[in-house]
Amino acid sequence: MEDDSETVAFTRRQLLASVGSGAAAGVIGSAVLAETPDSPPADGPGPSIDRQADGISESEYPYAVWQYHYNTDEPDDIGVASPINVVFPLEDATFGEFTATFERAGWTDAPLEYTLWAWDRDGERYRRPHWSSAESYFGLGGRLHVRVWQFEGTASVQAHVDSAVTPNHTVTSYFDAQVAVGELFEQAGWTVDGTLDLENATPPDHDGHASVIRR
Repeated sequence: MEDDSETVAFTRRQLLASVGSGAAAGVIGSAVLAETPDSPPADGPGPSIDRQADGISESEYPYAVWQYHYNTDEPDDIGVASPINVVFPLEDATFGEFTATFERAGWTDAPLEYTLWAWDRDGERYRRPHWSSAESYFGLGGRLHVRVWQFEGTASVQAHVDSAVTPNHTVTSYFDAQVAVGELFEQAGWTVDGTLDLENATPPDHDGHASVIRR
């Protein structure tokens, strides 16, 4: 099935309008968001840190369950940031085919963003995202934004709708971004194959179920 990036772009414009993320003026600098470096993901702290937030254990699935704040100056300072809400088994697809789907839709693969972390059960370490993407580099007026971790032949995605950067940068929706990623991949010929209960429900609107998407 051929990907129609113009249709995807139109769908996204409708979504952003519906969640009140219209264009807004503003100036953003390194003090607002920190870029994830281009170098390979660095190790975070190891297994001495408690890896289970409320709900499911991080070691129950090959997928990540949460993304975490991690202060490199305070190795024990780790806290839950956002839920993983889309997972890809990648049984019949490569990670490159997965990332190319976003790129063909016109997303940038080098957005300005905070560095957040996910638990790698196989390596017993927290890892920076292996790949990130967003509808725009800055997201001054709001944007769809994903961070992705590649663990054990799978992809774990944290998808959200960002607010405008100013006056306060916040997540306005996890659910709308989860639906949007599903629509983008369905239009590219992939299948949304139900959901997986990761027990990571989070305000404002994530019910704890991650969409499962297969090629």
